[in-house]
Amino acid sequence: ANRRSSRRQSSLTRPLMASVDLNSAGLTAFPDLPPDVETLELYANKIKKVPPSIGALTRLQVLNAFNNQIGLTLPNEIGTLSSLVEVNLAANRLAVLKDAHFAAWGNVEVLNLNDNNLTSVGSLAPLTSLRELRLYGNQLSALPKLAATMAALAILEIHKNRIETAGAPDEYFEATPALERLSIWGNQLTELPSSLSSCPKLVGLQAQSNPLTSLPDGPWPTTLEALFLQETALQALPSSLQSCRRLRRVNIEGVGCDDRLAAALERLVSHPRMAMGAYAQLI
Repeated sequence: ANRRSSRRQSSLTRPLMASVDLNSAGLTAFPDLPPDVETLELYANKIKKVPPSIGALTRLQVLNAFNNQIGLTLPNEIGTLSSLVEVNLAANRLAVLKDAHFAAWGNVEVLNLNDNNLTSVGSLAPLTSLRELRLYGNQLSALPKLAATMAALAILEIHKNRIETAGAPDEYFEATPALERLSIWGNQLTELPSSLSSCPKLVGLQAQSNPLTSLPDGPWPTTLEALFLQETALQALPSSLQSCRRLRRVNIEGVGCDDRLAAALERLVSHPRMAMGAYAQLI
């Protein structure tokens, strides 16, 4: 009876998730950890390197090493962590990531690699559960390689890079049918991939501060609510934008726009159907 009671008490007192919180702890090296860790919070330290021993954390689901000094690259062993769901390695000094770093990340839903020094990222094709991807504030010249279908990807933030038109193939967004928000401003694009206009759930597009000379003809999805195209080289807009009757925020400052189209867009963003608290403006 005592043994049964002991086992029952042990199961009741065992934590549902092994969590380690070492945020802002002044660490300069990756800590030694028990293999059953599921959540690891290490942000705001001065860690310079992730060791190969991270591969032993086979139950790890959440890795947050935001705002450290992790440099150059990661050990290949990190790519074996198949239980990962959220990874935040933003605001570090990473320069190159390879295919091996993502090999078993099929359960990853949120990946933040923004504000590093990345010039190349390996294939993200294994990340078929990905919902949010942040790669902004790097040195990338091409959009990352995705799987043929990234059915859950809703948010892609890849602004403030060096992405060129050659690195953004026309068919790219055929793989992202769930895409809702694309932030791709501050790059070197003269065109946007034509497949973007076929994303049926697209709500927001920020493509300003690119040397854009044209937009896809469309038809554009009627779900579109926000469109930012200022500081581009556009001399015209596709007439199909008139069908986007949910547009509420539009910035086309400096864009050559047909008077009738401009008037139609202005009518859309000033429509009284606007939701409470929304901000409507045609600049």
